[in-house]
Amino acid sequence: MFEKNENKVKWSKKKKGFVIGIGVLILLIAAAAFLIPPKNIAPIVSAGEVTEGYIEEAVSINGTIEGAEKAEIMSSSANEISSILVKEGQQVIAGQTLAKLNASDLQSQYAKAVNALSLSRTQYENAKLLFNEGAISKDELNQKKSLYNNDILTVQSYDIGDKTSIKSPINGTVTRINAVAGKVASSSINSEALFVVEDLNNLKMKVEVSEFDISKIKVGQKVKIKAEVTGDVIIFGQVEKIASTGESKNSATNEMIIPVVILIDKGQTNIISGVSAKASILIQSKEKALIVPIDSILEDPETGENSIVLLNADETVKIILVKLGIEGTLDVEVISSKLKVRDKIILNPGFDLKDGATVRIQEEAGSRNE
Repeated sequence: MFEKNENKVKWSKKKKGFVIGIGVLILLIAAAAFLIPPKNIAPIVSAGEVTEGYIEEAVSINGTIEGAEKAEIMSSSANEISSILVKEGQQVIAGQTLAKLNASDLQSQYAKAVNALSLSRTQYENAKLLFNEGAISKDELNQKKSLYNNDILTVQSYDIGDKTSIKSPINGTVTRINAVAGKVASSSINSEALFVVEDLNNLKMKVEVSEFDISKIKVGQKVKIKAEVTGDVIIFGQVEKIASTGESKNSATNEMIIPVVILIDKGQTNIISGVSAKASILIQSKEKALIVPIDSILEDPETGENSIVLLNADETVKIILVKLGIEGTLDVEVISSKLKVRDKIILNPGFDLKDGATVRIQEEAGSRNE
């Protein structure tokens, strides 16, 4: 009895295991059928279109607008500023006095220098008489003469008018005044310039171009400039100067940048000095170019050849080799006799697409009838 029951238990376990195994196998087959689409189902793709129009290649960089000439005026004088003679926004000419300094200390020093000169002159005249009488040596005479000459130079250096005036070195507009009446001229607020004078009739923009783009930049290239203060208005300029040497971008990278100066066209009244702006330096452009989205280009990593996947009316595809022309921000010019305007093309194509393959076009959002 016991042996028969034991055999029955063993058979039940085997049968149960067999049933479970069959169930798992069925589930795996069903999952595989669900996850792996049949080979005869066409892949879903997105489509674009070949267009014709204007395209340009540009290098875009941020920078700051400032006067073409700028003077930051400091003073080393220990005298106090007695009066400020200009206001911010005022136009000045080179040599014009911006502020006057207290001259009392300087006048006292000048008076002492004049007295010293008078004394050294008398001593030198007396020394010449004594030398002629043989009472002193030639060296003693030369010492008196040297002291006298030094005192002359000291007195001549005391130009009271010049030393008590702070003047503008350039023609321009006073854009900043940090000078404070009653304060010592050499101690300006936060060590900033006492005055800033800029030539606002001629504005420029300084930018820093990456070493990877600098070979494209040439003096005279046209530039489009936009800033928050200009809104949708575009300001124009041209590349005026390219630095002959580069400098490190930052300590975290080995990339070098090259300073470039852009001269803004005269008469651009919508822009002001000191604001940030974005400059687009035009490298090349073309009208009536054959244009496709950049993400429609398929580049062979081995040969470097570029191709486009053309979508036929029957939703089959054809691979067409193309040459690339001007590359814009989102589009690129293609050169091929096998493409024409309004041809449908595949976006983000893969190498799995072959000539003659059938595809399904992805429906655009909102195109289904509900």
